[in-house]
Amino acid sequence: MIFPILLVMGGRKRAVGLVIRGVVPVAAITVAPLIAAWHDTTHALATQPSRPDFGNNYRTPWTFLAPKLAHGTVGAGPLRSAVLVLAAGVGWWSKRWRERPEMIAWAVALALALRIYLETVMTPYYIWPALAVGLVVAARGSLNRFGIAIVFAILTTVIAQWRLGWFPWWIMEVAGVTGLLVVASRPEPIGLREGSSSR
Repeated sequence: MIFPILLVMGGRKRAVGLVIRGVVPVAAITVAPLIAAWHDTTHALATQPSRPDFGNNYRTPWTFLAPKLAHGTVGAGPLRSAVLVLAAGVGWWSKRWRERPEMIAWAVALALALRIYLETVMTPYYIWPALAVGLVVAARGSLNRFGIAIVFAILTTVIAQWRLGWFPWWIMEVAGVTGLLVVASRPEPIGLREGSSSR
């Protein structure tokens, strides 16, 4: 989710280096399975099978859009690919913040949240990256905003462990992450001296 933002922020001059550093390690660990079982590996990479009613997995409103696979699984890959495209859009949109690293970090939290908003099958730990980065950004805000962000993060994490119906569970997770993003959306600029804030 973060890689498209890094590519856009890096610009054309750094894109080749970023692609090499980002793609080569992934390609290196994928080559052996591709050679051993081309069809199965490409199928798994493209469809990314997930079981919505297995273990701690939850359905989402998007589960019905996923391709139906064998043994009660659905293909999460197509929607995840769409999320990557949206993350690239977030990266393009965040170019305006080249001189505001705290806002780039907020854009990263937003990109990580896109997976929560559009994931086909959710697992409780999917929320943690967006919450973690959102909290880091919220720490650059006022004490009130940071305190509210902590409450959102704790409540969202606790509720993620509850066994609820899939729809109320998903709504509460989306609401918690969205609330944290809203609270974190006005961080102090990194270059601003401490104590000079008007908030």
